[in-house]
Amino acid sequence: MKKFLLLTILTLILTACGDLGIVTAGPNPFNITPSLPPHINTSTPIIIYPTTSATLPPPPPLTASWTPSLTPTIALTSIPSDTPVIAPTNTFTPLPPPTITFTPLPLAITWAGCNTSIDITHSMGEVTNAYATVVNRTGLNLTNVCATLTATDEGRPHPDKTRCVPALPSGFQITWKLTVDTTSNVPSVLQAAVTSNEGLTASAPGQTCTDLGTNRPTDNVVGVVIAIP
Repeated sequence: MKKFLLLTILTLILTACGDLGIVTAGPNPFNITPSLPPHINTSTPIIIYPTTSATLPPPPPLTASWTPSLTPTIALTSIPSDTPVIAPTNTFTPLPPPTITFTPLPLAITWAGCNTSIDITHSMGEVTNAYATVVNRTGLNLTNVCATLTATDEGRPHPDKTRCVPALPSGFQITWKLTVDTTSNVPSVLQAAVTSNEGLTASAPGQTCTDLGTNRPTDNVVGVVIAIP
C-alpha cells in the first residue's frame, strides 16, 4: 500500500513540474555538489477501513431429539412353486452281525437193554441189571460224568447202581451196566440219570425191564469210551 502511495505522489509531482515549464540544466560533471533531496510537503492520506464489530449471540443449546421412523411391515406370502418336493428316502444302515451264542445241548442217556439175576456176591437175591448209554454231543469236554440207576421197588443200595468216568470228550459215548436191588416177582420201573462237573444233566424215561428186553451190549463195549458211531 505504501509503495502505491509513493508512486502516486511522484507521478503528481512530475506532472506539476511539466506544466510550470521549468528547465533545469544538467549539472557539471566536474563539479557535482551533492544536494539534499527536495522536501516534499504533501499530506499522506490516511485510509481508514471500516470495521464491523458484531457480538454473536451464544449458540442455542443442542438437544438431542429422536423422531421415530415408521418402517412399513411387509407380510410375506408363500408363493406356490411348481418344483416337486422330494421326500427323503430311507437310508440303508447295515445291521451289525448277529452275536452267536453257543448253547450246549444237554447230555443224552438212552436204554440199551435190561435183565434180572441173582447176586450172591453181595448177599442179595434178585437184582436188575440195566444198560444205559451216555452220549456227549454238547461240544464240551465233560469231566466226572456219572450215571445212576434207581427202581420203584429198590431194596438195599447196590454198589454198582452208580458208575462214573473221569472224562467224556465231546463226540464220544459210554455204555454202563447199572445194577439195583429189586423185589422178586414185582414189576420194577427203572429210571436213570447222568450228571457232570459242568452242571449238565440228563435222564432216561421210566421203563420196566420187560419193556427193555433182555438184550445187552457186548462186553467189549461196556464201560469203554468210544466215538459216537
